[in-house]
Amino acid sequence: MKYTKLPGTDIEVSVIALGCWPFAGGDVWGEQDDNVSIATVHAALDAGITFFDTAEGYGRSESVLGQGLKDRRDEAIIATKVGGGHLS
Repeated sequence: MKYTKLPGTDIEVSVIALGCWPFAGGDVWGEQDDNVSIATVHAALDAGITFFDTAEGYGRSESVLGQGLKDRRDEAIIATKVGGGHLS
């Protein structure tokens, strides 16, 4: 896996990020098995992926990602997005 520093920081992340929106399921992604999503997070970490992308608007994806990172949180950098109404 290749890594890079986020511009203007000393934070190093994998050049490949795992997008976590599908973990939420729902109308866009359909029924999702949390165990499969958690296994996906573990497989990503095992492959050297350290960068995970999520957002509050994705619904359950943040909590499922949290379950996947249990006991491995120190291996991950999480990028998240928030809606404008939640910035204050």
